[in-house]
Amino acid sequence: MQKAIDKESIAKYLLDGTMTATDGPFTSDSEYALPSSNVSSYNEAEAKQILESAGYVDTDGDGYVEKDGQNISLTIAYYKRLSQEAIATELQSALKKIGIQSELQLHEGTKYLTNKEYDLGFYSMVTMPTGDPAYYLNALLSEGGTVNFSGYDNHAIQVLLKQLNDTYDTKQRKEIVKQIEEMLLASYSITYIGFNNLIFATRKRIKELCPSCYRLLSN
Repeated sequence: MQKAIDKESIAKYLLDGTMTATDGPFTSDSEYALPSSNVSSYNEAEAKQILESAGYVDTDGDGYVEKDGQNISLTIAYYKRLSQEAIATELQSALKKIGIQSELQLHEGTKYLTNKEYDLGFYSMVTMPTGDPAYYLNALLSEGGTVNFSGYDNHAIQVLLKQLNDTYDTKQRKEIVKQIEEMLLASYSITYIGFNNLIFATRKRIKELCPSCYRLLSN
């Protein structure tokens, strides 16, 4: 799926530049971001090749791939926040291009994530509310984490999270965070779409406006 989503086009055309595409959890100018975080992984042809190599091919000419006579049919669940509806619709279109059927489900809140009523679920979150990624990574990846909706469980990452929580040296913390990122992204259990761009409009008489650090880190 990661290869099927044209995040750059979503950001530039669908959302008219109000989003910055990403492949990772932190903005490319963050000291915690991996070098590949600002590089698009989109490759529709490769996405089709991956499906074919896994045995999913369109044998009946209906435009959808199948394996052992069964089509792939996914539920894409999202809730009313930011531009999720537009992105979910674009995701559905992208999946159709590589031969995957999907159904959109709109929810009022995020309870569907806790109940696991989805195949692909959207969630929007500030990844560094205090300028440090520890809170986000623990909430997302630790056992019982507040936003670990998928039940993600990786022993090696749990060990790294403990090291991160117990480490105060800045350089060591950066190294640990990047190790966690690499392992998480390699698992393809989570796909990052992009960061919301903040736009400030002021009157001419307002001078030397400095947005709060919280907001600068909330893209």
